[in-house]
Amino acid sequence: MSGARKISVFKNISLIKIAKILVIFCLVSFVSESYVTAQSNENVNLIQGDSKREEIQRYFGYELLLYRYLSLPYDVSINVNQQGDFVDVGLIFIIFFPLILLINVSRKKLWTLLAIFYFTFTWIISTANSFVFSVSSYHVKSNGVALNNYLNKVKFVDEPLSHLVVYLYKASLFIYQPFEKIGNAISGDSDYVTYPIIFSLFILISFLLLNYFKGKDSTKKYLLVFFWIYSFFWLSFSGGIIWYGNILLILGLFSLLIFINNISERKRSSRFWLEKGFVVFCVTYILIASVSRISGIKPFQQAENLGKGIYNPIFFEYGTGKIDKKESLNKIYGDVSGAFDQINSDKKSLIWRVGTTFNYFIKNNNSRVILDNQLGLFMNVRKRYQENSELIGFFKANKIKYLLIDLNTATIDNTPNKTLTNKYRQLLIFVINNPNLKLLATDRVVGNKDETGKMKYTRDFYGEVVHQFGRYAIYEII
Repeated sequence: MSGARKISVFKNISLIKIAKILVIFCLVSFVSESYVTAQSNENVNLIQGDSKREEIQRYFGYELLLYRYLSLPYDVSINVNQQGDFVDVGLIFIIFFPLILLINVSRKKLWTLLAIFYFTFTWIISTANSFVFSVSSYHVKSNGVALNNYLNKVKFVDEPLSHLVVYLYKASLFIYQPFEKIGNAISGDSDYVTYPIIFSLFILISFLLLNYFKGKDSTKKYLLVFFWIYSFFWLSFSGGIIWYGNILLILGLFSLLIFINNISERKRSSRFWLEKGFVVFCVTYILIASVSRISGIKPFQQAENLGKGIYNPIFFEYGTGKIDKKESLNKIYGDVSGAFDQINSDKKSLIWRVGTTFNYFIKNNNSRVILDNQLGLFMNVRKRYQENSELIGFFKANKIKYLLIDLNTATIDNTPNKTLTNKYRQLLIFVINNPNLKLLATDRVVGNKDETGKMKYTRDFYGEVVHQFGRYAIYEII
């Protein structure tokens, strides 16, 4: 064939022009991201304890930045970075997207090989930075030490499926090692090649999709274009925050159906069975996920609480008028209404809030509450006022009279060097046995021995936690 081969969608655009566009995007992306990288390297100490890194990046993951975007779809589908039932239908996409793509390109050996390589590569980097679910050990991190400890601790006959998954993950970890070295050699966490690759792939895949759906139904094309563009922006700029991309779940299911319906006539039998199997699988899986959600059954849940998640007796009593607002708050949070009464009566005082959902119960919370979920503000002040008496003086001078603490603040810390945990530890050093702090309320139950040596159980912050760890503590600065 002579001359440049034309793309059928835009007859006036040649492959050479497309290549030029990709090169320009790569150069612009390279320059912009290199500048950002250069700026960030100058403040590496600040980044290590950056509150944005602790809050936002826990959704995105902490693996090598070069591979972080590629593993994100798997991470979100399996709830790797955030523990909880955020995405239930992720397994549907993991199974059917690769299957449909391979069926569509099966007659083209080069595209088939490229697809197999891509899916194998993403499987390796995803599972190498994931976890194995175990009934007895819950989340087993995907690293050599944790996996070996699990195999030594749990017998195969007790959890055969988890054992098989562990061996698969050990294989992916072994294959991942050279990729990890390549990623570290290219950029490490100071990545300057990711955006050029993402932008280039976005342009290239956009042209391929336009060519693939030439002459197809306009409604289907608009839906797929919306799904593709929204997916690109979510993947590139959402930081892995799941609810920013919730619309992609339903759009993804419709897109899979469209791809199935567009399988060529030569593969009519494959299309028939794939379509029926997809519908049956989706309906079955969604029903199972729905039952799992409303049942309230979670791993490591106490037997007396199994299956009670759908019904909250306190909400029922409040809704039917059997108890009032104060009684419902005290039942849920453990005698907290008195603390709120004092805080709301002292309208000119400010509140330093570290987590919790208590803003709703505080009057004028938009002007009175200082939000410090990741303790970035606290650490900046703590570095300047290292003595507890000096820090108390700072609070009083700024009319800050109350301190609200989420006792589970450190549990969201997924950073490799545990920066949020270290900051929370500094907060505890300030709070524990501080004579200038008066505990107003907490739902933590601890045991302390009295003068006779008998263990006495009370709601307190400091002591031996014997009944419940608790969720909050409210202090008054005196």
